[in-house]
Amino acid sequence: MDRLGTYKTKKIELYLFMMMYLWILFFYPSKAISKEEGLQRAFEVSGAKMAEYNIYARTGIPNQLQDAEEAEKLCRELAEQLGIKEPMVQRDDGQGNVQVWITGKYKEGQDIVVMVQSTQLEEVKETNFIIDLTGQEQPASIEQIGKEIKNVLKQYGEVDISTWISGTYEGKLAKKEGIEIAVNIMAGLNAKEVEGIREENLISITGYSKEISEGLRYGGNKVNIQIALRYNSHEDRTYLWIGSPLIFTAY
Repeated sequence: MDRLGTYKTKKIELYLFMMMYLWILFFYPSKAISKEEGLQRAFEVSGAKMAEYNIYARTGIPNQLQDAEEAEKLCRELAEQLGIKEPMVQRDDGQGNVQVWITGKYKEGQDIVVMVQSTQLEEVKETNFIIDLTGQEQPASIEQIGKEIKNVLKQYGEVDISTWISGTYEGKLAKKEGIEIAVNIMAGLNAKEVEGIREENLISITGYSKEISEGLRYGGNKVNIQIALRYNSHEDRTYLWIGSPLIFTAY
């Protein structure tokens, strides 16, 4: 399927996943850095070549429904505030579920999707506002992009943001090399490991750093950083992912 055809399904699944685990956000003093700044710092010292990055932001208004016309109006307003180029509007409404999304390009050519979703499930009514941005080239500042997205969404409520960056190394790294990269990234953020997997073709470490200003509770623990490395034999490259609070993409 093309990106437009699969977008709605993927994001509904992600939203349900978020709700299923009942995220509980926690915050620290303003001296802590944002997750976007933390990830950008971590990636810069990783030595990996940039492959892709993603910022996914969401807020919602409980006990409120919008009809299709109002949802489209709100979606267009968000797209205009973000300055989306080449906007394309799509709409799907019926059986108490309204979804309007606009795809286009952001300031540095990143792919961006803005969605307004208004849903009634039994007695639960909610309108959600979602912004999903993906880029393939090193941006001027991931932190600045995160701030811009948050500033647009915060008019509707408290904003939850998850961010990840991926990069590559040529060839297959030895298990020891991969572990060393992950450990160095964790050390750079003064992060403490919560759980981890160390296999021949997959390394995944989840941790918590007081230097990052927010995160979530997962499996009874506070977490706000995840690092993963996996070798891709078809491309003969080792991929690195760094996500906060977790890596919410297939790896």
